[in-house]
Amino acid sequence: MWTWRGPVDSERFRVNAAPRQPTRREALHQLLGLGAGAAVWLPAAAQTRSTNASTSTSTSASASPSPSPSPRSALIVGNAAYPGAPLKNAGNDARLMQSVAQELGFQVTLMLDADLLQLLEAISNWVSATPGAGTRLFYFAGHGAQYRGRNYLIPVDAELRSEDDLLGRALDATGLTERLSRSGSGVNLLVFDACRSAPMVRPPPGSRLRTQPGSRPPPGLAAAVAPRGTLVAYATAPGALAADDSSGRNSPYTRNLAAQLRTPGLPIETVFKRTRAAVLQETGGTQVPWETSSLIGDLCLAGGDTRVCGAEPPR
Repeated sequence: MWTWRGPVDSERFRVNAAPRQPTRREALHQLLGLGAGAAVWLPAAAQTRSTNASTSTSTSASASPSPSPSPRSALIVGNAAYPGAPLKNAGNDARLMQSVAQELGFQVTLMLDADLLQLLEAISNWVSATPGAGTRLFYFAGHGAQYRGRNYLIPVDAELRSEDDLLGRALDATGLTERLSRSGSGVNLLVFDACRSAPMVRPPPGSRLRTQPGSRPPPGLAAAVAPRGTLVAYATAPGALAADDSSGRNSPYTRNLAAQLRTPGLPIETVFKRTRAAVLQETGGTQVPWETSSLIGDLCLAGGDTRVCGAEPPR
């Protein structure tokens, strides 16, 4: 089990209409392959970057995942400590998913309140360490937003005054999905409980920083096509918002997803169908979880009869 707790980076981005060199974070974002056509590599200096993050693990003192491939590997992120827009459930949701993933035999890396650089470095390390994994799970709870048909997951240090600022200051979730699909083996599961309202993306009153006069970013996340060997799941339908339950420890989506994942013998598509039905009932039909899949065969994560549901399906 890996736990990464990092302080909010004090560095801030500045809006400047004049041409400028990309910041280190923007360069890393491009170099890590999270944008179209970018090369996938991480400079050695960045790989060995020392941080003040508090890191603990039950199996090793290293902050990086083990280089030995695991049949099942998960990177789970819970971002809650957003300045001015905190979330009540996101950290608890990530801890719940960590517990479930460990029960299901995943080697888990957990990150709480990650800034952009920490998130990018962790993804690079995780993907590099799991080339032979049978199943990869990426889970994110926190704020998310869409921009021109692409989805972005927002780190806790992002200073966003308009939707244009998402480029280079938030994690390109669409690019991450595309990158994982290029692994050539194994199954990729991406779960985004990130369709909650993201007020930091909306320009402050009186601001001139808008894409169009009077425009506002579309709500929620955008619809996406799952590449081969991939299932992408969302807490609610495209363009809609999911609940951050103020009356409980966990969001309705993650709470019900965890319960279904623990049910033995369920193919993964059935897990998400049952989750959708439970969330629909709990929210009175106002929240409709949604997913897209290109998996071939059945994947059962919790027990069950492997003669009926193979442990790891073909891509």
